[in-house]
This record gives sequence, structure tokens and C-alpha cells, in this order.
Amino acid sequence: MERVKPEDLKLVNLHTHCQFCGHSTGLPADYCAEIIGHADSIGFSDHGPYPDDFGFGDRMKYAMMPEYSAALDAAQEQYKDLNILRGLEIEWRKDLGKDFYQEYREKFRLDYFAGSAHYTEMGDKRLHFAGFIPDKKSIRSFVDTTLAMIESEVYDFIAHPDAFMNKQATTDSELESWFNEIFCAAKQYNIPLEVNANGIRGKRCYPCRRFWELAGAYGGVRVIVNSDAHYLGQVYDDAMADVVNLALETGNTPCNNEVAAGILKKRRS
Repeated sequence: MERVKPEDLKLVNLHTHCQFCGHSTGLPADYCAEIIGHADSIGFSDHGPYPDDFGFGDRMKYAMMPEYSAALDAAQEQYKDLNILRGLEIEWRKDLGKDFYQEYREKFRLDYFAGSAHYTEMGDKRLHFAGFIPDKKSIRSFVDTTLAMIESEVYDFIAHPDAFMNKQATTDSELESWFNEIFCAAKQYNIPLEVNANGIRGKRCYPCRRFWELAGAYGGVRVIVNSDAHYLGQVYDDAMADVVNLALETGNTPCNNEVAAGILKKRRS
């Protein structure tokens, strides 16, 4: 199979950050300039804040949401020929319930939510995926958090569903059976799972090749690939090409453009 190169990429990227999240740079309009010649759409999904500013690292404050929304408006005004999809990457909080997320979408004219399990709660502990020391109990908690997110039916896709493998380089039969639980739920709820390029940039253990091999073998799991761009120059870089190649090599055909078209259709309906 001939490897895809960055200049070959024509997939809509639905995972783009900008300066509002506190650990990225650039405005939406800056990233729009990068996609010319690749796609006619781009999705922005900065880290979604909550009214109580519940936090776990550098995140946008809720009071900044109007500014984020205005920056998306400005980008659309500047790039009239592009479809700028308005989203957030946001955790599932059962305490807020589904109505909160629906009201959030309507209040800020959001087109989609990307779900991600950056943390999991174990008793009085909150573990972040990038910092916890892997053990079976902790990984199981991340899997359960991911399953709850899928089952909430709040999200349009699940970002880096294998991020709990961040420091776990190997798998075993038990871990792989947990992977299959995620695939089963994703298939049941028809929600795409994301192969994430930022793990490659950070030289992490995700995307986990074995995870995606099993996803390809499972059958019926929808897969998208996203840049998770935090800096200019990352939307269609080598890492993005690498995750496209990983998806294809493991039997997963990216459905980004189909997902983007579905999001846009819902906006127009």
C-alpha cells in the first residue's frame, strides 16, 4: 500500500484547537488558511468549559465562550467559501445531565461535541490520562468513563478513545477485551472513534496500534482521523498523514467527510 503524504490529505479535520483553551495558539481564521487545497470544511473543537469552571489543567473559562463564538464568526466572515463547523471537545458530566449539553449547543450555536476522557474519577482522586501510572484498576476506570460518554448520546464522535494507553506500551487479553467493550458500544450507538495525531507528536503510546487493529477486525466500527492541532502548521502535517496511514493499515477507512457532511446537514435542517 502506497503511503499517504500530507499533500494528499483531503479529509475534513474536526479536531482543531486555538488560543482560547490556554495551551494552544492562533485564532480560528489562522487555521482556516492552512486547509485551502485540502478540504472545504474545518471543525473547531476547543476545550469546553462549564459554568462552574470545573477544571483539570489549562482550559477555557466559561466567560470566554462569547469571545470564542465571535472568533468563529469572524473566521466564517473572512473565509466565506469554507464551512466552519463550530464545536467543543468536552467531558461527560453525569451530574449536569443531557439537557445541559443540549442547552449549551443552542446557547452558543454549536454544531457538534467531541467527547474525550481526559480524566477519570476514582473515589476522591481525579486521574488525568497524561499523568497517571498505569494499572488495571485505573485503566478500567478510564474505559468505564469512555463507555458512559458513548452511552450518553451527547457526542458526535469520541476523541482519542485509546488515550488511557498513554504510558502503557503493551496489551494483554484482559485489556483487549476492554477495547472490545468500547467497540461494541461505539457500534451500538453508531458513534465514530478517533485516531488522534497529537499522540504521535507527543511520542506517546497512543494511538495504540493494537487497539486499532482490533477495531478494524471487530467490524462495523466507524473511524475518523483527526489532527488535534494545537499549533499552526499541524492541521495537515506529517502526524496527520501518519494516523491516516495507521487507520488504513489496520483495516479502518476514515469517514471524516461523511461525519462532517452529517454535522453540516443537521445545522441546515
